[in-house]
Amino acid sequence: MTRMIPPYLKGRIENYGESLVFNLLRDAPETDDWVALHSYNLPNQVTCIGREIDFLVMVPQKGLFVLEVKSGNAIQRKDGEWEIRNSDGRAIYASEEGPFKQALRAMYSLHENLKKWFGLESRYNSFLITYGVVFPEIDFNYSDLEIEKWRVFDNNTKYSITEYINVLFENSLKTYKNESWYNPGKSHPLKKDISELLRQLRGSFEFNEVLSDKVNKIEKRINAFTNEQYDCLDALEENERCIFKGAAGTGKTMLALEAAKRSISEDKYTLIICFNRLLASWLQYQLKEYFPESENKYHVAPFLDYLESLTRKHGYFKLPDRTDSHYYSEDLPDYALKVLEKYPFSKFDRLIIDEGQDLINEEYLLVMDSLLKGGLKEGNWNIFCDLERQNIYNKKLNVREMLSLIKSYGDFTSYKLTVNCRNTIEIADEVYKLSGFNYKRCLSEHLTGIPVEYGFYENDMEQVILLEEVISSLHKNKIKPDDITILSPFRLQNSCVKSLRKKPNFEIINLSEDHERFLTRDTYTFSTIHKFKGMENLYIIITDINETKDSEYYKNLLYIGMSRAKVGLIILMN
Repeated sequence: MTRMIPPYLKGRIENYGESLVFNLLRDAPETDDWVALHSYNLPNQVTCIGREIDFLVMVPQKGLFVLEVKSGNAIQRKDGEWEIRNSDGRAIYASEEGPFKQALRAMYSLHENLKKWFGLESRYNSFLITYGVVFPEIDFNYSDLEIEKWRVFDNNTKYSITEYINVLFENSLKTYKNESWYNPGKSHPLKKDISELLRQLRGSFEFNEVLSDKVNKIEKRINAFTNEQYDCLDALEENERCIFKGAAGTGKTMLALEAAKRSISEDKYTLIICFNRLLASWLQYQLKEYFPESENKYHVAPFLDYLESLTRKHGYFKLPDRTDSHYYSEDLPDYALKVLEKYPFSKFDRLIIDEGQDLINEEYLLVMDSLLKGGLKEGNWNIFCDLERQNIYNKKLNVREMLSLIKSYGDFTSYKLTVNCRNTIEIADEVYKLSGFNYKRCLSEHLTGIPVEYGFYENDMEQVILLEEVISSLHKNKIKPDDITILSPFRLQNSCVKSLRKKPNFEIINLSEDHERFLTRDTYTFSTIHKFKGMENLYIIITDINETKDSEYYKNLLYIGMSRAKVGLIILMN
C-alpha cells in the first residue's frame, strides 16, 4: 500500500474522480515504499501562483510522477478550448491550456522549486520528473503530437495504477536518457532522498490543519450542494399545489426560501408562514436582503402571531386567556375566521408553509383556505414538512391523518426529498443510529468531516465545567463564537448554560428572549431544541441529556437537535 499524505480524504478533495485515484494509489499492491502527496500546492509556480498538483507520487529507484486528475463524464477540445462536463451536462472544467499542458507546467514548476530549495548543484535537480493525466470516469481514446497516449490512465485502461506508473517511467526514460542532466546513478531517488523531499515538500503539515480552516472548507462545500436541490422546484413549476416531504437536512427550508423568491419575482402576493419565531425572522431577513424594496409584495410571519395581528387589527382586543389550553388550537383560529368573513382583505396569490407538520390540523387549514385565492382546493400553495420525525407540536394527528386532511381540500402533487445536503456523513450516521432513518445519500459523502464528540458528566457542576472546557477548546481552534449554538431540551433557567452565563467572557444570547439577535449575532447563542427547529449552525453543542428516555417524543427531540449541526456536533450526557 502507498503511503498517502494526508493519510485520509479531507474537505479539500472537491471531486469524485480524485477520491477514486486516491483509493487506487492507497490500495495498490507492492507499493509499500511509495509516497503520494495529494492536493499539493506549488509555491511560486512558473505561470500561476497557488496551483495544485493533484497527486505527486514519489517512487524509489524510479522518480517523481506528477498526476493531473480530471473528473467528468464527457470531454471535448474544440477550437483550442478544452471542456469537461459532468453527468447532467454542466461544464465543470474549461481551459485553453488543457490538462496535459497543465500537468507539464506543474512538472516544470516542481523542478524549479527543487533548484531553489536544494541549490543548482544538488543531485535533487537531476531526479527524473515526469507527468501523466488521469481520466477516472471516461475513456480518453485520442492522441496527437501534443498528447502522448502513454501518459493517459482512463476508465478503460486495462492495467493497474501501479503498472501505469511503470509505463510512465519506462517511456519517460526513453525520452530523457539522452538529456545532459540525466545520470543513471543520480537521477533515480533513493528511499532516503524521498524522506528528505518529503520533509521539504510538506513535513508534518497535514497533521496540524487548523480546525477552523477545515470547518470553513466543509461549509463552503455544503452550501454549494443546496443549489442542486433547487432542481426539484424547476421540475414542479407546473404544479400549483405540492407537498415537499423530507427528513431533517434535506434542504426543505432552503427550498421554501427559493420558492418564495420565485413567487415574489413573479409579482405574486405571497404569504410565507411557519411555527417558530426564530425561523420566521430568518426567512424575513433573507427575503429583505434579496428584495429590499418589495416588502409590500409578501408577508412573513409565525402563523399564530399572524392570526393575533389579524384579529387585533380589526378590533378583537379582548382575546381569551393565553394560558387556556384551547386558545391557540381553537379560539384564535376561530376569531381569525370571523375577521376574514366580516372584513374585506387582499387574499394571497401564493401560500408557502415551512415546517408544515406543526401547522396541519383542521382549525388552521380552515384559516389558510380563507387566506388564499382559490382556497386550498384551487389556489397556489407549497408545504415543506417532515411529517414523521419532527412533529413535536402537533400531536393530535398521525402522518396518514394529516395527508388525508389536506387531500380533503383537493388534489396535490407530492415530492419526496431523500438527499441530506446539510450534514456531514459523520453527523448523518449518528442521526441514523438514534432515529433509524437512513438518508438515500449524503451530498457530502465524499468529504471526510469531523467526528461527533460525546462528553460525560455525573452532576450539574461537572456539566458546567465540561461545557466551559468544550467552548474554550473550540475557541483555541479558532471557531468563531457566532458559529456555535448551544441547544437544550430545557429552557435557560433549567439548563446548565444558566450557570455558565454568569462567568466572565461567556456572553451567550438567549434566543428564546431575543430571537432576532441570531441574525446579527457576534457571540454564542442558546436555544431550546424546540425553538431552533428549522434552523442550523456550523457547530451545535447539545446539553442537559440527563436520561435516555425510550419515548418517541424524546427520540424525535434529539433527532431534531443533532440534525441542526452542519459541520461539528458535540453532545454532553449524564
